Amino acid sequence: MLTYAGGNKIFNATRQGGMQMEFANNLKEILNRWTPENPNTDVPRLKLNQSTFLNNNSSRWVENGDYLRIQNVSLGYNLPKAAIGSLLKGSISSVRVYAQVRNAFVFTKYKGTDPENYGVGGFGNGGVDNNSNPLLRTYTVGLSIGL
Repeated sequence: MLTYAGGNKIFNATRQGGMQMEFANNLKEILNRWTPENPNTDVPRLKLNQSTFLNNNSSRWVENGDYLRIQNVSLGYNLPKAAIGSLLKGSISSVRVYAQVRNAFVFTKYKGTDPENYGVGGFGNGGVDNNSNPLLRTYTVGLSIGL
């Protein structure tokens, strides 16, 4: 199963906060900040006598939220009836083994953790990503036996 969303914009407040000096280890991007020795960059400089970047709310932190997610991948195999009959002498009518992955992959240019699950508490935060967690990837392996 695939899901797609396009045309949405997300204000990446998490990335904005990660560019502040007190959180300097959060983003590798901060290493490329403007300095007199590094004037050819788009990463803002530090404010004089302050510990934060020039990172007031601006369009710098608005990102494309388009994505394509491979939501579910499932693979199963039904054992042949001949193999089942010889194994358990007819007490089992069917055996199926399967594996499933939910939230397998997401393809996006969004720099945040997840373009679908943004904001504290998830959905419905007006397009603002404020320390969101990605959707969990879950694995399931199973055996289905018919009697």
